[in-house]
Amino acid sequence: MMTLCRTSFLNQDDIDWVRRFLADSPFFRSYFEGALEGLRAGADNRYVHIGRDRQGVILGFDFDGLTAFSPVGRLRDQELRLLAACPQRLELQLASSDAPMMRALLGERIEMTLDQRLYERRTAGATWFPEARRLGPADLAAVSLFSRVHNPHTVFSAWMLELPFLAATDGDGIVATAGTLARTGDEAVIGNVVTRADRRGRGHARRLVESLCALLAREGVATVHLLTTSDNAPACAVYDAAGFAVAGRFCQMDVRPA
Repeated sequence: MMTLCRTSFLNQDDIDWVRRFLADSPFFRSYFEGALEGLRAGADNRYVHIGRDRQGVILGFDFDGLTAFSPVGRLRDQELRLLAACPQRLELQLASSDAPMMRALLGERIEMTLDQRLYERRTAGATWFPEARRLGPADLAAVSLFSRVHNPHTVFSAWMLELPFLAATDGDGIVATAGTLARTGDEAVIGNVVTRADRRGRGHARRLVESLCALLAREGVATVHLLTTSDNAPACAVYDAAGFAVAGRFCQMDVRPA
């Protein structure tokens, strides 16, 4: 019986195979290596399914209240059905070729389908701005409240504050954030780029993203990746201005619980 297994179930041969398979996919490789680093730190919150034909893999990630899955490569139909059988709230990152089948399998569970852009940039030359403040676990309550109030659709989990996470603040508290989702070797994935509605249009997001790239560069990261959707024009403008370029596209499918 095929299942979606936690990363902790992989043996060394499986780990080595996934690494070789993802060698030319730095964004997904960063997620996988981040899963292994998290596992060494005691966090077993990722899934991996190796395709029976060894031509594809499914990567999964548990956030608070949501699980994200990314099928990579070629998988059998019954392997994609594993995703449709998951009863929890899902966010799927799909190749365009996999989207029609998932639409048919998930039906009315689909809340929305979006065009997702994968951006990347080299960290060399990134600028640190004085308004950026690095947060940590002690800031959990403030960041959680900010996320819930100002962008409830953004996924935030406490473990993210263990990685480089920045905020801009004023007398009323946090006005903008940008954080790291995964980091391994010289690659990182960032996200949680959120600005309070009354402070948008002032460059906070661009400066925090630049500062985060500068901080990661000091910690040995050479390339940064992030995801957003094509309909989020303000975010796309921020990333363009911060030196990012589109490196790929996916179909994002948001799925309600069964």
